[in-house]
Amino acid sequence: MERVRSALIARGIVHTDLGSQITLKSNYIASIDIHTPNKADVLKYKYGNGVYPGRQATAIVYRGGASPPDIMEYVIAPLDKGDSLQVTPLSAPGENAFTARAIDYVEQNTALEVLRPIEAVLLPIVRESFDNAYFQSGDLHWWPYEGPPGMKETLRELKLQLFLNPGMKDGDFHLLDMLPLALIVNTTSQTPNDWNTYDYYYLNQGPFASAQDLIQAYNRGSIRKIKLPSGYRDTVAKRYYTGRDDSKPLRANAYMPPPRTYEPKGPRYTIKGHTVGWMGWSFDVTTRMMRGPALFDVKFQNQRVSYEISLNEIALIYASDSFERENVFFTDAIYGIGYYSGTIPSVDCPEHGHLLDTSYYDAKTGQAVTTKSICIFESDGEGPLWRHKANGYQSGLRDTCLVVRIASTLVNYDYVVEFHFKLDGKLATKMKATGQIQTSFWDADNPNHGNLSTDDSPSARDPFGFRIGEFSHGIIHDHMFGFKVDLDVVDTNNSFEIIHFKSGEVADAFRKINPSITKKPKYFRYNQTRYIEYETVQIESGFRVNLMEPKYWTIVNGNRRNKWGAKRGYAIVPMATATQTMVGRASSYERYFIHKI
Repeated sequence: MERVRSALIARGIVHTDLGSQITLKSNYIASIDIHTPNKADVLKYKYGNGVYPGRQATAIVYRGGASPPDIMEYVIAPLDKGDSLQVTPLSAPGENAFTARAIDYVEQNTALEVLRPIEAVLLPIVRESFDNAYFQSGDLHWWPYEGPPGMKETLRELKLQLFLNPGMKDGDFHLLDMLPLALIVNTTSQTPNDWNTYDYYYLNQGPFASAQDLIQAYNRGSIRKIKLPSGYRDTVAKRYYTGRDDSKPLRANAYMPPPRTYEPKGPRYTIKGHTVGWMGWSFDVTTRMMRGPALFDVKFQNQRVSYEISLNEIALIYASDSFERENVFFTDAIYGIGYYSGTIPSVDCPEHGHLLDTSYYDAKTGQAVTTKSICIFESDGEGPLWRHKANGYQSGLRDTCLVVRIASTLVNYDYVVEFHFKLDGKLATKMKATGQIQTSFWDADNPNHGNLSTDDSPSARDPFGFRIGEFSHGIIHDHMFGFKVDLDVVDTNNSFEIIHFKSGEVADAFRKINPSITKKPKYFRYNQTRYIEYETVQIESGFRVNLMEPKYWTIVNGNRRNKWGAKRGYAIVPMATATQTMVGRASSYERYFIHKI
């Protein structure tokens, strides 16, 4: 990362200024990441007579100083040799519009400066409504909603909402006390003096064209008002930055330590660099700054199973009965899923686990940040992988697996990615969303709720979620994880086959293998049966889960068969399914089968 930054500066592609010196008219690095070599070149090198493809990096540069301003992506190589680096653009100047960039700290900090005089106008509303809070106290903060960034491609808008978080430090967010005051800043221009604000909303009332219009309506009493109870600000930290409450009785035996896993004779896995081996498995584990964890060259019993299994995107769609949160859409890769902050001891990684380093590029400082964030350990399945006991015979195998776990924090959410390697050749990918939710303000007197207070659960629910606090609303949203799974079973000569589970007349079951059969054989007593049909997919397509049409999705190698003629292969098994009812073009993978695993 240091070599890449130096090369870009030396060639005048980016400016040397850093941090607070960067403006929207600067050329600066947004991210530096691993550039994955061409797969064909890699396979020729590893399994043929090809040359070493070399280590490469990708850098995204926001060129505010270009004419016209744009976004450029460069490949920088070779990184593993002492030779001078080659910097190759992947796009033409002006091809990617500057307005299409991710909203970053440069734009957010500039927007906060633009809001300073507006805060002075809004101060009477803020102090009366929000427990005498004021902007310079450190209690109030503006939260930017980046998605979508505008209703048109050439328009760039930043929606900002107030939230209450006394004593918040840089990068330390909780979004459980959102306040009903928001506005939009038009940030399309590179000159902040040209930015204008509009669509002011207070308690879902608006839009007001300016802060002055809002304060006039407020003072006239022509809009509804909210007033947090006195002392409410002082309860925030206690409610949301919680520790164990020793004033409450412990659960029975809670003082006793819980069970632990141990390794009687040390670890059974091996680690060399980022290459891991265990019980016939071998693979390379890495991470990308923007997209997060990835496995490469996965083998079982010295035969390749997968070329790549990697997280590529996490998408969230919110729906809320509020101006601030209606149809908010996030794609988390723009924040950098691989900005790891390290592990929480004994929570993310057991005591016997092994930690590997990860690194990311901090655009604010121009430095690489390294943390120990990849945890590798063997886990006791605490049950049988296989067993049978009957008629005096018994046999079984205790279940164990190797786990690769990587935890990431993206603002308020934490994501835990796990890859599980099983003794019998199975490979599972698991994903868990945790952390703290984002909320909206709970308006108990919302006129759109009608007679909600007469329901069986007074003031507890609405079409958009559930009340979770005195003034907090847990709004509906999804976390949709998009993985790339490139299975190479033994080699690349694979086919995608679908095994359909069907039922019908007996002749239907035979017709695919013997068209001459038009009626059931006599040895079938009944003319109804279950059967399977095989389909080889010829063209790329998306597949949706339909529980009423059960099927297996398989990747098979027709040139590699067992002694009974069955093709070698793997089945893709969704462990749980969910359907996204509102799909946007920005994350089209959601329209196909989504499984939360």
